[in-house]
Amino acid sequence: MDDVDQRIAELEKRLSEAASEVPDIAEMLRGTVGERYVRCGKPGCHCEEGAGHGPVFFVSSSVGGRTKQVALTPETYEVAKRYVGNYARLREIVDEVSMINQELLQARRAKQRAEQSAGGE
Repeated sequence: MDDVDQRIAELEKRLSEAASEVPDIAEMLRGTVGERYVRCGKPGCHCEEGAGHGPVFFVSSSVGGRTKQVALTPETYEVAKRYVGNYARLREIVDEVSMINQELLQARRAKQRAEQSAGGE
C-alpha cells in the first residue's frame, strides 16, 4: 500500500468514526437554555433587593424567523440542555466530516493522477 492509499484509508477510518458519533436526531434543539431571576413588583417583597424569584429556567429558539422562549421545569431544563448540547455536537461533527471529505477528495485526485501518469509511461 503506497502513501496515498494509506492516507485514504486513514481518512476513511476517521470519517467512519466521526459519523458514528452523531447524536440521536430526535434529541436535538437549536437554541439557548438559561435561567434568570425575576422581580414581581409587589411592594415590600424580598425580590426588590437581592436576586429575585427563581431561578426561572427557559429555552430560547428561533421558530419561523421569530425568537420564542419557553419556560421549563428543572427536569425539562436538564433535557433541553442535553438537546442543545447534542445540536452543538452535531454541528461540530458536520464540520469535521466536511473537512475529512475535502481531504479525501484531494487524496483520491492525487491517486487518480498517479495512476494516470503510471499508466501513461
